[in-house]
Amino acid sequence: MKLFLPKILLLMSAIAMAATVRAAPNAADKIKQGQEAIAKNDFKGAIEVFSEVIAADKTNPKGYNGRGIGHLAQNEDQLALADFNEAIRLQPKYSEAYARRAAVYLHMNQLDKVIADATKAIQLSPNYSYAYDKRAAAHLMKKEYAKAIADASAAIKNDPDYDDAFYIRGQSYFYTNDLAKAFVDLSTSIGLDPKYAGTYLMRGIVRKAAKQYDSAVTDFNEAIRLDPKLVNAYFHRGIAYLALGKYDEALADFSEGIKQSPKDADFYLNRGRAFSGKGKLDEAINDYTQAIQLQPKYEEAYFFRGLAYNARHQPDPAIADFSMAIQFRPEASDSYYNRALAYDIKGDLEKAMTELAQALRIAPKYSLARTLSAEIYTRKKQYDKALAELNEGIRLDPRSADLYASRGRVFDAKGDRQRALNDLNKAVELDSNSSSAYYTRGLIFAKNQEYDKAMTDFTKAIELEPRNPVYYSSRAITLTKKDQFAPAFADFDRALEVNANDFDTLVKRGYVYSQLGEYEKAHSDFDRAFKIDPKSPELLNDFAWFLATCPKDDLRDGKHAAEYIDLALQQFPDQPSFWDTRAAVFAENGDFDDAVSWEQKYINRKDLTEQQRTAGQERYGLYKSAKPYRQNPKSSPPPGITASTTPAQPEK
Repeated sequence: MKLFLPKILLLMSAIAMAATVRAAPNAADKIKQGQEAIAKNDFKGAIEVFSEVIAADKTNPKGYNGRGIGHLAQNEDQLALADFNEAIRLQPKYSEAYARRAAVYLHMNQLDKVIADATKAIQLSPNYSYAYDKRAAAHLMKKEYAKAIADASAAIKNDPDYDDAFYIRGQSYFYTNDLAKAFVDLSTSIGLDPKYAGTYLMRGIVRKAAKQYDSAVTDFNEAIRLDPKLVNAYFHRGIAYLALGKYDEALADFSEGIKQSPKDADFYLNRGRAFSGKGKLDEAINDYTQAIQLQPKYEEAYFFRGLAYNARHQPDPAIADFSMAIQFRPEASDSYYNRALAYDIKGDLEKAMTELAQALRIAPKYSLARTLSAEIYTRKKQYDKALAELNEGIRLDPRSADLYASRGRVFDAKGDRQRALNDLNKAVELDSNSSSAYYTRGLIFAKNQEYDKAMTDFTKAIELEPRNPVYYSSRAITLTKKDQFAPAFADFDRALEVNANDFDTLVKRGYVYSQLGEYEKAHSDFDRAFKIDPKSPELLNDFAWFLATCPKDDLRDGKHAAEYIDLALQQFPDQPSFWDTRAAVFAENGDFDDAVSWEQKYINRKDLTEQQRTAGQERYGLYKSAKPYRQNPKSSPPPGITASTTPAQPEK
């Protein structure tokens, strides 16, 4: 996280007034004049006055101490250090000089020297709050939080209005994860000094850690109002905006951070995350790349860039990035899981399973890894292995809604609808905020033509996760089943607003356009999706079907249709809808004998619905008569795998 130095109070402490060093009457007046200048923040004037004291009497330690305070206030550390050294040489028991020299060392980040000088000051003056405060600050910066809390508490005991001590103790409580006490101390500090931007920044960070993002933004706003150059406030406000899904606001903050601190890789990384949230993956990848150039071993930048490449269905660069992330953090289960996703996109299921096994070795309760493993087994129709994987996960983590939702999908694939719904209901019971559970239950309802129930669940999923384009596109498909095309296309539009290149949405919308006879628009969507992922078996099947059966001569392309369905069948040779498409492609290319053979195999399958079988028999008759099949607007294309049934997975 972005760190910030504690305040260094420069007001003269009461102990200074009680110093035991005697001064000549003239010197006493000058010293009082210098102290008044410090109280007015006239540090240059104070330096001049105390220089006169020194010129008149080079053995007066108060002159050096006062001038040192002036130099310290102007960040003239070496001059301040020289003056405090001389004050201590002249008066070895001068506690304030030790405390002020500790403040100089704090500026210089020489923390052991801070502690030594502050300790000496406390030995000489046991109730000296300023010295406790400086020692607390050093302990805080050394991450010695218990010691920092003890010293800050001592400062507060001796001076209940010491705002900086509350500020330091509040930070220390934050780093020990005691957010409630941190909030109280920082609020107290603000009450005592409402004009210091850093305290609002710190309280905002505490609120952000407590997931009180709106309140955190309020504090960051005040910090920035007080100090528009407080770059860390822009950083943390940007993070809060990311959590709130306010990506435009986050982009503005991270861009301002880059303007103020152009070499800070963190700003590029998180601006990339904001671009990803808006679906602007090219811009996101550019920012992640910039972060890596600034910080070549930045594991998170490789990880997030890998996520962006996965979202673009570009598995090879994603695999390379996750491999780099693993190199820098070998026990990162998230990187293994997402590398598995990349291999899955690539179609290399064996490597995907190897990666998932590694992720589960590191984190046996990693539900996402188990659900993807089970999904791959399900696609391969190895249902028992899928169930064994999920049963083990539930044994380890019996309150995981994701695992029950995943097991529901497996039961549904096996045709056991009741057990599927039982598991999905259990998932919702365990976590009423599980968008994945509602989404999956909606898929089961839609599959069984219970469209109103499906709509209710998809709508709930959208309410819980409004930035997931898959939920909108699935609701859109359900709306088309109810012939509600205007709201369906509104949902498609919303999905593409979230991610302009969402593969799932483009495939589904292309399917609907094809149904409605909007063939040019369908071709455009399929072509856009193909550019994103030319190896997707679902798209290869749908695009091949379109190119073989479109009634518009200028859009049909039997040659490419044959290439695409061949590639799809190489990946899933037993998928029934692919057999149906293969028959249509043969018919388009004039090979009716093969068309009849493939359609016969299709309609003989035992896993078809009556509707599928009836439609297949109609096409079989066409092929027997040496006629190709042509789509009709609003007729149902052959049921196939038109999109992934897995919701988009969340970022680290």
